[in-house]
Amino acid sequence: MEDLRVLRDTNVLNDIGLDSGAGYGKFSAGKWANRSMILFKASEGIVRRGTVLAAFDAAKARGMSYDEAIKYAKEVNRKANFEYGVQDAPNIFRRGSIFAQLMLQFKKYPIKQLEVMKDMTPFLGKTTSKKQKAVFWGTYFAMAGLFQMPFANLIGLAVLGFTGDDPEKEAKKYIMQFANEHPDLKWLCRIALYGIGSAVDVDVSSRVGLGDAVPDRVASLAGPTASTVWNVAKGLYAGDAWERNVRSFSPGLGNLILAAEGRSIGKRGRTNAEYTSTYQRLLRGMGFNSTEESDAWLIQFILSNERNKKQSKEQELIDEFLANETAENAAKLKEAGISKKRVQEERKKKKLDARKRMESGLSKKEQKEYQYLLNW
Repeated sequence: MEDLRVLRDTNVLNDIGLDSGAGYGKFSAGKWANRSMILFKASEGIVRRGTVLAAFDAAKARGMSYDEAIKYAKEVNRKANFEYGVQDAPNIFRRGSIFAQLMLQFKKYPIKQLEVMKDMTPFLGKTTSKKQKAVFWGTYFAMAGLFQMPFANLIGLAVLGFTGDDPEKEAKKYIMQFANEHPDLKWLCRIALYGIGSAVDVDVSSRVGLGDAVPDRVASLAGPTASTVWNVAKGLYAGDAWERNVRSFSPGLGNLILAAEGRSIGKRGRTNAEYTSTYQRLLRGMGFNSTEESDAWLIQFILSNERNKKQSKEQELIDEFLANETAENAAKLKEAGISKKRVQEERKKKKLDARKRMESGLSKKEQKEYQYLLNW
């Protein structure tokens, strides 16, 4: 009864959910779209009620009166779980006009998370102890993994710009190699990639992490509304499966449909993943990727990256040999498995101009099909 009284007096049972208009309007997504958010709203309610009750108990343990403890619990809940009205919006939303509101609508949550993290930053936060900071960052790493630490995407872009290599893919590749060499530590490697949810085949890293708190793509600046309209239009034009288009404007409803159908369909009607067990369907219905799905995409990206690196390295070896035809450089070609025919073809291409080089790469069928271009 005391818990119910605390929940009532803190008004936590009436807190606005993330699926609201976030204080900018009263738009309703419709009955079915709202129902698709039921799992999300339920989990958020659990978190908010738990936060308030824990904060209230902590306040009472510190000797606060009932009213003081209620005030403290409300403040902790607001800081930890945020409010979604305009009164609690960051300045960039309130002072950036309607354009900032549209572009950053769904970046509001990570921005509010960063405000909390500021207090948890080593050597900067003044209201938290070293123990609190250690517990916070330890828990954060366990949930989000290594690659969803705040601003990881910006660090990756900076390294990519200087070296040409994707540091995230390279690091993940080395972690997988390390796990192969030290199988007894594979569990720790999987936590680094996907968070502690990997123990039960759930990848929650991108859902709780802040690796992309700051937009790193021009498309992100268009805002959710424009991006949704564009993605749906593009999907319809490309003939994508209707399930993909549903997910574009209602991820919650789309995930429930995929769970019911038992598979995810990608471009050209190809199956991306199958959900054969009840557990897999439940995960998809709740909007989570399994680590099996994440593994498939990650391995594909790493293999593609490795092929590109190998091709670039081979081209570099050929160029070095043609610039300096020594026995040492010839040995490097042989070791890399590069044939003499390939070297001779590149030797010929270097003597051609851009147009002749392009024409030499056309097959007889292509030369006939595109004769009108060659005659231009």
